[in-house]
Amino acid sequence: MRILHFPLICCWIICLTAVPALSQDDAPGDRDSLRPAVFLGGWGPALQSLAVPGWGQAAQGRWWRGGVYFVGEAVLAVQAYRFWEQQYDRPDSDAPGRIYDQNLAYGLAVWYGLGALFAAGDAYYEATGKRETRPTRAAVRSVLFPGWGQLSNGKFWKGAVIFTGQSALAFSAYLQHQRFRYNAAHGETSAADFYQNDRNRLLWWLAGSMVYSAADAFVDAHLRKWDVSEVALEPVFSPESRSLGLGVRVSW
Repeated sequence: MRILHFPLICCWIICLTAVPALSQDDAPGDRDSLRPAVFLGGWGPALQSLAVPGWGQAAQGRWWRGGVYFVGEAVLAVQAYRFWEQQYDRPDSDAPGRIYDQNLAYGLAVWYGLGALFAAGDAYYEATGKRETRPTRAAVRSVLFPGWGQLSNGKFWKGAVIFTGQSALAFSAYLQHQRFRYNAAHGETSAADFYQNDRNRLLWWLAGSMVYSAADAFVDAHLRKWDVSEVALEPVFSPESRSLGLGVRVSW
């Protein structure tokens, strides 16, 4: 069974390198001839990125962002596969070790799935141009899913950074929990206590990042319609001190 994995992975890589060419626009018109077509409105690119992370971005000419998503998801997939295979290299007597490898593979697979959902959301908001008009709803979205509020505000790179940071913190806490269980099963009390404390610390960091993400999405949605041209710096002369300075003028 394990012998089939390598050719299957090779076929999958070949498919991934071929799919961008399949979405080329046959009648470019005023569209860049190198930019693939966008179909089904926002759902087409979203489904593309859900199937192959980064494909929906490439279909809209966002090659850099699509490439980053593809590479990141590929790394997660490779690591999940590595831990899944690693369990078979452990002796039968090391049951906790096998469970440890299995759980890490599951965790990485979940991280991959969440990343694919984020890439799909990115492609959807890029294609539709929809923007959140209610700051509270943008904040709630950032709490429900990392970076969702930023995507709905049109802040795609910021959303990607926030998603990466929060998902990395969540997986790190999960990893330390698995290490805690592994060492506790082997009677390594001091190591188990260390990983347990580190897990709790990472969970606090995750909670703090969620508060920051919600606040950031709220502020971005609230200030979207604010005209920055209404604020200007002007030189101000003070007769009392006979000095020249800078003042801020706000037009209402």
